[in-house]
Amino acid sequence: MADTGKRQILPTNVRPTHYDLTLTPDLKSFTFEETKTVSQIAIDISYNTQKQTVSLTFPEELPTGSKVALHLEFTGILNDQMYATDARRAFPLYDEPAIKAIFDITLITPSELTALSNMNVTQSMTHDGSKKCVKFATTQRQL
Repeated sequence: MADTGKRQILPTNVRPTHYDLTLTPDLKSFTFEETKTVSQIAIDISYNTQKQTVSLTFPEELPTGSKVALHLEFTGILNDQMYATDARRAFPLYDEPAIKAIFDITLITPSELTALSNMNVTQSMTHDGSKKCVKFATTQRQL
């Protein structure tokens, strides 16, 4: 990771192409939880809260050009804006402006509420009786 003095520039040897997020907001604490399984198990995870980064160490080096699915468990902070620093507070992502990805967003909410995203709803179904699971269309890659 390069340090330009004011801003950390993330390495270019990793390029996330797709985020698949299922978020369950808690509207009382303004947080949400996400739980997934890990397909590539890291042997060490280190956090740097000052730089707002996390580093994962794997048992062996991944070959150049490999495609890896990484699933994380986290609790994020709800916010009505998604500027660069707000996005990284909400969920772990590679927020380097030169590296763009697409997103699939699914929200699990109380059934009486309206779930909104920046894309249209593609599917809505009942979830655990009093909730609904709303899936949105895949975002377009930003230029």
